Amino acid sequence: MTEKAKSKALNKQQEPLKPQERAYYLDFLRICAIIAVVIVHCVSFSTALDRQATNPLGWFGAITIDSFVRWCVPVFVMISGALLITDKAYMNPRTFLNKRFLRILPALIAWPLIYAIWQAFIKHTPVDLSSLINGYLQGSFVAGGQLYFLFLIAGLYLLTPFISAYAHVATRKQLWIAAFSIMIATTLWYSVSTFTSHTEPTLNFITQGLPYVGYFILGYLLKDISVKHWFIPAGIFVVGSALIDTVVLQTQHTFLYNFFFSYPTPLVMLISPAAFLLGQVTYARIVSFITYKNISLSKFHKIITMLSEASFGVYLIHLIVLDVFVLLLELNRSSLKDSLVLIPIVTITSWLAALTILRIPYIRALIR
Repeated sequence: MTEKAKSKALNKQQEPLKPQERAYYLDFLRICAIIAVVIVHCVSFSTALDRQATNPLGWFGAITIDSFVRWCVPVFVMISGALLITDKAYMNPRTFLNKRFLRILPALIAWPLIYAIWQAFIKHTPVDLSSLINGYLQGSFVAGGQLYFLFLIAGLYLLTPFISAYAHVATRKQLWIAAFSIMIATTLWYSVSTFTSHTEPTLNFITQGLPYVGYFILGYLLKDISVKHWFIPAGIFVVGSALIDTVVLQTQHTFLYNFFFSYPTPLVMLISPAAFLLGQVTYARIVSFITYKNISLSKFHKIITMLSEASFGVYLIHLIVLDVFVLLLELNRSSLKDSLVLIPIVTITSWLAALTILRIPYIRALIR
C-alpha cells in the first residue's frame, strides 16, 4: 500500500461515524401494533364463548376482528429484533444491558403493583398479595394481563448479546435457517404440549421470552427486505387471518378454542411476518403520497416518532383506561357494539396520558 493510500485509509478511520438514519417505518409499525393490541383487549370480552349463545352475531364479529389483529405482539417483538440485534450489543454487552434491561426494571416492578391496587380499588377488595407474588414468579398477572410482555422483552434483552454475536458471524442463509428452525421447534413444542395436556403450556418469568426468539431474529432479517409485490404479503395476511377465524369457529366447543389465537402457533406465525412487510409497504405508500402532495415529510416523521415513543406507555396504561370508560359510560364489555365504541376512546386517551407522563420527571421512567 502506498503512503498516499495509507494516509487516505487512516483519515477515513478517523472520520466521525455518520449517525444511522432512523427507520421511520418501524415507528409506523409500532403505532399500528399498539392500536391492534388495544383492539384485542377491547373485544376480548365479546369473544368469550358464552357470548356465542347469547349474541351469536356479535360473537362472530368479535372473533373475526380478533383474528385479523393477532399479529400485534409478534410484530412488537420483530421490531425489537430489527433494532436491537447489532454488533454493539455483543461487543459491549454491559452497556447494552444497562441501557435496555435496567431501564425496563422500574416498569417491571411497579406496574404489576399498580394494577393490583387498581383492581382492588374498583372491586372494593384488599390487594391479594399472594396472587401478586405468584404473578411475579410466573411472569403473568391476573390484574394487568398484558404485563407478561415486560418479562418477555426483559428475557429477550438478556439474550440479545448472544443472538447478536451469532448474527455477526453467521451468513444470511444461516440466520434464515436458524429463525425458521426455532419457530418450527417452538410451534411443535407449543402444539404437542397443548394436545397432550388439553391446556396451553405455562411459562414463568424466566421463560416468557423463549417462544419469541424466532420472531426476534426474523425481525432482524425482515428489516432489510424490500417488498416488490405488495399483494404477496397482503394475500398471505388475509388468507392466514381468515384461516384463524375459521379454525377458531370450528373448535369453539373444544379445548383448542383459544389455541389458534396464541402467538406461538402456526397461523399466527404465518400472518405476523406478512403484517410486518405490509407495514413497510403502507408506510412507503404514505410517504409517496405526502411527497406527491408537497406535505412536510419532516412533520409527519416528527408525529410518528412522538407517537411511537409513547406506545410503550399506551401498552402499559390502556387496560386501566379501558376500565375507567367502562365504568364512567356504563358500557357492556360483552357487547361488540360497546367494544367498538371503546376502541377509539381508549386508544386516544391512553396516548394522551402516555404523552403527558413522558413529560413528568422521574414518573416517566415507568413508561420508557
